[in-house]
Amino acid sequence: MPRIAHVQSIDGVPIGYRTTGTGPPLVLVHGASADSTVMALLIPLLQQHYTVHAVDRRGRGQSGDAPTYDITLEYADIAAVVDERSQASGRSVAVYGHSYGAVCALGAALRTRNIDRLFLYEPGFGSSTSPASALSSPHAGRSWTGSTSSPPPVATTPPWSTSTARPSA
Repeated sequence: MPRIAHVQSIDGVPIGYRTTGTGPPLVLVHGASADSTVMALLIPLLQQHYTVHAVDRRGRGQSGDAPTYDITLEYADIAAVVDERSQASGRSVAVYGHSYGAVCALGAALRTRNIDRLFLYEPGFGSSTSPASALSSPHAGRSWTGSTSSPPPVATTPPWSTSTARPSA
């Protein structure tokens, strides 16, 4: 049974996440019309290899919400979970984001150095959701909080795969 924990985001909103499994930390970020329970089929496969932290994005599931919306707060939410899990585990964190959650994951990578792998599946980029366009937001804050000097690599092959070849289109 997953454990439910919370971390406080930069605006005071509690961000909930479910934790299960053992191994290196992996944060999962769901898409727009859901909560972390949509990862229910994926989590059993991953928890054999990772300590999985499935985030409920703000306003969903176990997370709180704010009276107004700003995409950069969602970036900060994910960065807060990553930083807390990195500190607790003593190591960098891998992050998987699906759809709008991939946008939030990429935005979080602009705010923390504690991400070592970033998996983005079907990111929904547009002019208002691009992490680059949000850098001028009043909530953008500092761009890096960890110890490395470059952004995390974007993984193209799952870590459990033995092949380095990419599928042909």
